[in-house]
Amino acid sequence: MRGDSLRYCLFYDEKENLIGFGIDCAPSDGMREVSREEYFNITGDPRAAKEPEPTPDPIEKLEQENALLKQQVQALTEQAAFHEEIFVELAEVIYA
Repeated sequence: MRGDSLRYCLFYDEKENLIGFGIDCAPSDGMREVSREEYFNITGDPRAAKEPEPTPDPIEKLEQENALLKQQVQALTEQAAFHEEIFVELAEVIYA
C-alpha cells in the first residue's frame, strides 16, 4: 500500500464524514490507513507531497568520512615532505 515507512491516516465519524487526518497514527476506531498519494490528494498536507528523504546509514557515513580523512592525511604528509625538501635546498644555497 505504501512505498515508505510512514502511516498516513484519515479519521471518519460514524456518518463517514472526514473529521481529521494525521501521519504515523495509532490504530483507532474510525481510522483508515491510506497511501501517501491518497492522503495528499484528500488533505493537501504538504508533508505528504513528496517521498521522505532516506536517512543515511551512520556507519556508512562515518566510513566515507574516514576514507576522506585518510586521503587528507596522506596529502598533508606528502606536502610536508615536499616542504622539507625545499627547506633543505634553501639551506644548501644560503649556507653554501
